[in-house]
Amino acid sequence: KYISEKGGILDIKLNDINSKSIATIKLPAGNQWQIFKYKVNALKKDVYNLIIVSASDNNIEVDWVSFE
Repeated sequence: KYISEKGGILDIKLNDINSKSIATIKLPAGNQWQIFKYKVNALKKDVYNLIIVSASDNNIEVDWVSFE
């Protein structure tokens, strides 16, 4: 769940800020909280440190992330 008046781009990484992104997500602009679904390639079952990095200069607030 996120909010961003101008939209933006998030890079999702695992375990290390310098690692390759597992997803680059383009978020549409909006002035209300939005739920955005995005498919990520399958990962092996394990425990990971999830790193979310803004890849744009726009403000993006992330409230939560879930996996199915």
